[in-house]
Amino acid sequence: MVAITGVYGAGKTTVAEMFRSRGIPVVSSDALAHELLADQKVAERVGRLFGPEALNPDGTVNRAEVARRVFRSDVSRRRLERIVHPLVFRRIRKAALDAARKGCTIVAVEIPLLHETHAEQRFDTVVTVHTPAPLILKRLKRFCPPREVRARWKAQMPAGEKARRADWVIDNSGPRNRTMRQVDAVLRGLALRYKTIWTAVPASGRRKIRWSNRAAN
Repeated sequence: MVAITGVYGAGKTTVAEMFRSRGIPVVSSDALAHELLADQKVAERVGRLFGPEALNPDGTVNRAEVARRVFRSDVSRRRLERIVHPLVFRRIRKAALDAARKGCTIVAVEIPLLHETHAEQRFDTVVTVHTPAPLILKRLKRFCPPREVRARWKAQMPAGEKARRADWVIDNSGPRNRTMRQVDAVLRGLALRYKTIWTAVPASGRRKIRWSNRAAN
């Protein structure tokens, strides 16, 4: 499995979608966590942990309220992680096994808190997406106040340390086509590392590439 990580706003989802466009199955740990928070049993545990304010009137998790708390309190974040993360990793493992049964040799997992949850050992390769902090703030200013962005960064490992621990670093500070070229370079590197055949197959649209994801004989 390939982990795609990086700080909040670096462009992990953009890079994950680029992997998907090349035929790589992609799993989002955030999406799995959101699905779990919609589960009634998980919601009840979150309610017991944070109180009734953490739940909506229908009993589902108030994600905005929970996010506000966990990004401002390390204690609250760790308590929530103890509930959600084991279940998330169980689902990641299942998704990887399902992809393997379909003949896929590589699965990418978008996982923001890879290092913070000490999950590196669960993955074969780590790809870190890096974007300079001022550019992240500029890109997100219409969607998320700088104060909120910095609060999220504070709860994460510094960007430089994430990059230092990576097998590959993708610089997402430039135009989309430059990021795409870096993704393709990573795929070529993975092909060499894991003896996987990555065959360029024409996809719909002009000058597009799709990689076939199968093991070498």
